Amino acid sequence: MGRTEAGAANRRFAMVQTGKGAIGGLLWLCYVALVGRPDVMEMIALAGLLAPCALAALAVMGVPLEILEAASPACLNELTSTSQTGTTIHGIAKMLRPA
Repeated sequence: MGRTEAGAANRRFAMVQTGKGAIGGLLWLCYVALVGRPDVMEMIALAGLLAPCALAALAVMGVPLEILEAASPACLNELTSTSQTGTTIHGIAKMLRPA
């Protein structure tokens, strides 16, 4: 992938993650409006809704897309599912291995 293509892919990734973070922020505000002030454990859980914003910031800073995709919550399914060997470590290593 050329330098221009990589930059465009990072920008697209950043836009998608920003959208996810914005939706997470709206969900957080709805929760606070309907339920009230969250306690510490709820605050930690709700902070996960804003995690895509950190990925978007890293994409804008030029972190390679492969690393961002590995860190993305979208890869959580791959990380938590059991592979043919029955371990998640195999799935993690396979995902992080350079192509």
